[in-house]
Amino acid sequence: MAGVSAIVVGTGGMARHHIRVMLDPRHRSTLVGLVEVSAPQRAATRALFAETGTPCPPFFGSIREWTRSGGRADAALIATPHKFHFEHARDCLSLGLDVLLEKP
Repeated sequence: MAGVSAIVVGTGGMARHHIRVMLDPRHRSTLVGLVEVSAPQRAATRALFAETGTPCPPFFGSIREWTRSGGRADAALIATPHKFHFEHARDCLSLGLDVLLEKP
């Protein structure tokens, strides 16, 4: 079974829980980008990657920015505040990504 490449949209506490699970090599997933606007959340996420000894993927300010950079992935984990869920899910689905939408 091939691994899944994914982006994470929103890197708050619950997203970091999911990221920690995704970093387990048994899950064979590769994080290829992180979408986050908050500097403190970016810092906490970088610390998680440093703690696990894994290089942190690049951060982007928006899904559009990630797309313009040439980003490609199989899936997106959306863990932003619920008021942004529709917009983020729509944008990811329009790119052909499978979407896991974290409930508030």
